[in-house]
Amino acid sequence: MNGSTVILQLICPDRSALVSELAGWVAANGGNIRHADHHTDSGAGLFLSRIEWGLDGFGLPRHAIEPAVRALADRLGGEAQLHFSDELPRVAIFVSKQSHCLLDLLWRSRSGELPMEIALVISNHPDLEPLCGDFGGRFVHVPVTSETKRDAEARVLDLLEEQRIELAVLAKYMQVLSGDFLKRFPQVINI
Repeated sequence: MNGSTVILQLICPDRSALVSELAGWVAANGGNIRHADHHTDSGAGLFLSRIEWGLDGFGLPRHAIEPAVRALADRLGGEAQLHFSDELPRVAIFVSKQSHCLLDLLWRSRSGELPMEIALVISNHPDLEPLCGDFGGRFVHVPVTSETKRDAEARVLDLLEEQRIELAVLAKYMQVLSGDFLKRFPQVINI
């Protein structure tokens, strides 16, 4: 499968031999672990794990991995998230007038250093639109004033939904997002 990997993030009640059990499950299905991190939160009694393994030679077909991981998490009394390395998250970058953060993200995405699909660049100013053309991202100018903020945020939320955006990155976006916006779309980071 061209070097693709699957990443399992698991949170469950802590107990002995969890690392061994998880590694054994991956190995029993023919997987080769490429990276693993484990942590115990003794105060909360939780075990947290992130395991990445290659799909080459893995014994379960791709469509069967998620149900198998769900069954594993249920057996451990925990919750799991699964990510495939070849399924890039769809990202929207929010910018204003300063270009350096946008350019850095565009370049790192293009070079593969940041594995993401920049599906949308949203700005409250039109200034940075020419930078996006070379990188293939769609640029949308959504002006924001104190009088239009609510309508502008509603338009942006519609765009995020239409474009199936999974993460919004604020890259020198010089607007404060409202609490209502963040309740509807909490997957936001500010860099």
